[in-house]
Amino acid sequence: MSINEEVNIYFYKVIDNLYYYYYYYYYCHHYYHYYYYYYYYYYFYYHYYYYYYYYYYYYYYYYYYYYYYYYYYYYYYYYFYYYFHYYYYYYYYYYYFYYYYYYYYYYYYYYYYYYYYYYYYYYYYYYYYYYYYYYYFY
Repeated sequence: MSINEEVNIYFYKVIDNLYYYYYYYYYCHHYYHYYYYYYYYYYFYYHYYYYYYYYYYYYYYYYYYYYYYYYYYYYYYYYFYYYFHYYYYYYYYYYYFYYYYYYYYYYYYYYYYYYYYYYYYYYYYYYYYYYYYYYYFY
């Protein structure tokens, strides 16, 4: 084998090794970057899911709170409504009771007046009759 052939073989071997190392480095480098991006993609996806979950949780909590507030307001409104009607009926009951008492009082008063009037009328009539009788016969 000549020196030129040996040099050529050596040269090709060096080139081949350089090509191999370059390819290996390139492949590993890209593989590493791929893994790296995949990891960050997973990381951000996980955080997105996490924030989405918390957003859903707060939304649910807000909805629950709103529902509870609405329910409380509704209950309070009906309570106030019934209380107001109770007060209203109580007021009217008092009002009718008062008028009943008032009419009863006036009825009693007229009755008394009538009785008094009748009594005096009767007395007067009796007195007059008696006087007339006395005068006529004696």
